[in-house]
Amino acid sequence: ASATHASRFSMLCGDGTVATITLDDNGQPVDRQVSAPLFDADKDAWFHHAEQVGDRFWFVSFKGVLHELNLGGAKAELKSSRNLVNAADAKAGWRPGGYQPFAVDPQARWAVVGMHPKGAEGSHKSPAAKLWVVDLASGKRTAVLPGVMALSLNFSGNGQRLHALDADKGAFHSWAWDAGKIKKLVYLPGAGEAASQI
Repeated sequence: ASATHASRFSMLCGDGTVATITLDDNGQPVDRQVSAPLFDADKDAWFHHAEQVGDRFWFVSFKGVLHELNLGGAKAELKSSRNLVNAADAKAGWRPGGYQPFAVDPQARWAVVGMHPKGAEGSHKSPAAKLWVVDLASGKRTAVLPGVMALSLNFSGNGQRLHALDADKGAFHSWAWDAGKIKKLVYLPGAGEAASQI
């Protein structure tokens, strides 16, 4: 949903476009606009999970491309696409994976992406071997953190904590977050029998 237009929402479509619907005061559609194709679902699909700060939305692809969209207007606008995986990473098969495979802090300064090596078709739900910290302004990876078998990641509302769900132990991790550095605060060994999202 758009942060600046309460009656506007967007959705990913299977053909790689993003459709944006604007409603009137009675909840009836008055405008529907579709973007140009932004991805090829057969070559490099996007995870359905998105991170939002205002009208800025981020999506990550199965092969590790981070895309930023502006979804505030009547038509979705692609702002940037950054490949998180360099040639050496690609050779080792590093790819994102999980159910909430990445998180963006509330100030839109950092993205943390759960990555696994030896990725291939169908590995997009694999838990993280490492967490890559990306500076959103430059697109550069600034740190690599332990992956803790994370399936899902998010930041606290104030951005001072990073959380992860551990696929191996069903555990919940919470760290103090400081510009890419973490310090363990909370470890709950049994967050839930089938916890998959935070």
